[in-house]
Formats: sequence, structure tokens, C-alpha cells
Amino acid sequence: MNGSNTSVAVSKKPHLAVIDGSAKASSLDVSQNFGKRHDTVLRAIRKLDCSDGFRLRNFAESTYINEQQKAQPLFEMTRDGFVFLAMGFM
Repeated sequence: MNGSNTSVAVSKKPHLAVIDGSAKASSLDVSQNFGKRHDTVLRAIRKLDCSDGFRLRNFAESTYINEQQKAQPLFEMTRDGFVFLAMGFM
């Protein structure tokens, strides 16, 4: 993850994508799968108690276009980032 701010397409169905050989999920996928509001998931990611290095390797800020055609924030995360985040939801 290079930390670039890119827009991604978001489908209605949660999915896990393999990008550059790594499994990745978005914060929208997490919010749907855990039944949480997306803003709650974004806040949880921003407040994670982890090193800056871990955060940079495992969470990349991005955007998606919502139903009103407005760019909204989201995070793309690696499998390790997902596991770290999801542990706090259990």
C-alpha cells in the first residue's frame, strides 16, 4: 500500500479482493459484515492503538462515490489490518 489517495468502486455485496498478491477489504465491507455504521468503523480505524508503521502498511485512505455522487472516505486494509480491527469489534 503506497498511501496514495485513489477512488475505488464499491459494490453492494461485501467482497475481499486480491491485489498484488494480498487479500484486501474496505472499511465499507467491515461495516456491512459487522452491522456497524461506516463512520463508526472509520473512527475505530483512526483510533487504533498501533504503530505508525503498522498503520501505513495495513491501512490506506481512499474514497468512494456514494449514491448522491459525492466522494466519501474509506480505508482499504490488508488481512492483518482487518484482523487487528475486527478483534476490537468482538
